[in-house]
Amino acid sequence: MKNKNLENLIYVLLILFTPLFVTQIINGRQIDSMNKLCKLDTGKDVLIQGENANILVDVEQYMLGVLPDIVECNNSDKYIEAQVVAIRTNIYALMGENNIINAAKLPYTYTFAEEYMERWGSSKYRVIEEKFIKAIINTEGKIIE
Repeated sequence: MKNKNLENLIYVLLILFTPLFVTQIINGRQIDSMNKLCKLDTGKDVLIQGENANILVDVEQYMLGVLPDIVECNNSDKYIEAQVVAIRTNIYALMGENNIINAAKLPYTYTFAEEYMERWGSSKYRVIEEKFIKAIINTEGKIIE
């Protein structure tokens, strides 16, 4: 009887804590990817004019705010990476020799993560975000010459 109670307790604990562990694993990867993206520094920045402030972000981080409106996330990883390289190439070409460009001079619409989360829901956006971050990191600094 004592062994049966202990066995039942273990099953209950597993049922209760499995979602917690899975969530921690998934979110841990997302945080790691976002940290890697934030550490990328190309020396090329985009000035985004917000309602309350202007924000200067690296081109690599800027692309995360434009990709979801340009590329469908259900495309293959290689297709998304090709699009990232094409967009980066276009941005660099428009920047010319400058290290900063105003986002208004680019043909893309930057959308903040909060707006995407409102549009698609937080969990769906996190999956999309992770896929795009991976493509940006995998093609870091690559352009078409």
